[in-house]
Amino acid sequence: RGYLKNGDKTYLRVVDYKSGAKQFSLDDIERGLNTQLLVYLFSLWKSENSSFCRSLAGEGGELLPAGVLYTGARAADVTEDRPIGREEALDEAAKKIPRSGLLLRDETVLRAMEKTLAGRYIPVEVKKDGTFKKNSEPSLASLAEMGQLVHRLEEVICRIGGDNDCAGDLFTSTEGQLVCLLQVFQQLQRRKADRRGI
Repeated sequence: RGYLKNGDKTYLRVVDYKSGAKQFSLDDIERGLNTQLLVYLFSLWKSENSSFCRSLAGEGGELLPAGVLYTGARAADVTEDRPIGREEALDEAAKKIPRSGLLLRDETVLRAMEKTLAGRYIPVEVKKDGTFKKNSEPSLASLAEMGQLVHRLEEVICRIGGDNDCAGDLFTSTEGQLVCLLQVFQQLQRRKADRRGI
């Protein structure tokens, strides 16, 4: 399931299952590469008035991003020098499946994705003292950082579209429908035409 309900808040997560390993990188986003997961997530987040998003959030509910995740779709091979049980084999296989992404720095949301936060299902682990391990930090962002990333991604998309002066809000739907990538670029083209008086 790609969402979590917590009171009046609904957290959305977009997962892309890959046949091979895929590394999430903010540097790629800056270069306009591999933006699709964030475009999907931010389009849902900012299209909260669409009928689909309202059905997820419920009356008066709020939609928030839980994050994006690349995860391996193939079971990993497990080879051991000694006999192991089914549960141990499953645990070892899960550890070998590549996972990478950007997730909301909210322990309740993260524990809904993986109860133990041991890095088995998401690229986040906690130490015994409850703090995040250093290798988890690149995979975490606060809600404010997610909001900043929305604006940064809009700037990148504007740059790709050849419009360095666009005003943002590319992910907000005015028709009450979900925003798709095509609509984002169509909106960008309309703005450019409006400024040129076409």
